[in-house]
Amino acid sequence: MKLYFSTIIAILLILIIPFELFSQSILIGTVEDGETHKPIPFANVFLSNTTKGAISDEQGKFTIKNVPIGRFDLIASAIGFETLKITLQTSDKRSYRIILKPSNNQLNDITVKARKDKSWIDKVTFFKNNFIGISENAKYCNLVNPEVLYFNDTLNSFRAYARDLLIVENRGLGYRLKYALIKFDYDYKKKKISYEGYPVFESITPESEKESNRWIENRKKAYLGSIRHFMKSLYKRQLFKNGFIVQRVIEKIDKSGKVRQITLHGKKVNFYPTPADTIVRVLLPDTLSADKLIDTDQSTNGQTVVSFQGTMQVVYFYELESFDYQQTHSPPKEGYLKSPQLSIMRMTSPSVVIEPDGHFYDPLGILFEWYWSWELVSEMLPFDYEII
Repeated sequence: MKLYFSTIIAILLILIIPFELFSQSILIGTVEDGETHKPIPFANVFLSNTTKGAISDEQGKFTIKNVPIGRFDLIASAIGFETLKITLQTSDKRSYRIILKPSNNQLNDITVKARKDKSWIDKVTFFKNNFIGISENAKYCNLVNPEVLYFNDTLNSFRAYARDLLIVENRGLGYRLKYALIKFDYDYKKKKISYEGYPVFESITPESEKESNRWIENRKKAYLGSIRHFMKSLYKRQLFKNGFIVQRVIEKIDKSGKVRQITLHGKKVNFYPTPADTIVRVLLPDTLSADKLIDTDQSTNGQTVVSFQGTMQVVYFYELESFDYQQTHSPPKEGYLKSPQLSIMRMTSPSVVIEPDGHFYDPLGILFEWYWSWELVSEMLPFDYEII
């Protein structure tokens, strides 16, 4: 099964007014109804993938304090309105007047089924397994408000939507996560999952020192070998030092004209074929340096531009693949196979820009598969997380 996730850009209206009177570490503004121009109270406004957010007051005003300096996605979400996203530099001194567009998604009698019948419970379980995940940390996750979900389940696909922010309490990592879900799709034929949205994190108070120490170790384990760890290492040109090996993969096309993904334990191997599949993948032996993935002409001291051709295999050799991953992805005949974490990446746009903390734009610019795509919401950490 190949899984990947991505983030979509919502095209909505935002007005920006110059403002010179407050610190760079604070974001302030108002949230208004796009039709009535009245303030929207209790709107969630946050920097996506961080722990920085606020809720608008009765006058629609919000203040986000202690924001990190850099490029981030500002998200505004309220029940009954389209979610807004704008990419900004938090060092800019501005006040934000955010105008939300009323949502046209009216739930009909089909989608508003009676809750908690067996069919709905089965759909929620399917969604949780493929959104939160089935990793060790997922066992400690609770979807607090499944009642906001509604589904469109057909013979070909399963789609999930949410009327409000999804709330996931992750007691494996010690975060309460709010997620503005744009869409969730599962293709039954291709067995492919994609979901799009914007999360914000809140730290949970541990119940004991033992739980606090467990969260510190689990967060460190979730970060090491992650996409963000890789990108931060690439930014610093320290791939091998931090445990990553990058090699180019040459893929041959089968008779049906489709590029097939196969196991990466050798230079040339066969996949468990479906009819008409003839699959060959050759892993080139040379290890690529960071400069082979970076556009050195476009990069500067303040930003690193990534651009490469073809398919790359990324190995994180400091940690093995989990048993749960192997059983889900392609169960080895020998049982558990001790293998380093193997992932695939390929560009879907000409280039992306990496920030110093490891997050990058456009998030849709690189497609990740294999191990990285298996690490779902239960393994997510905020961008402002740093190893203790």
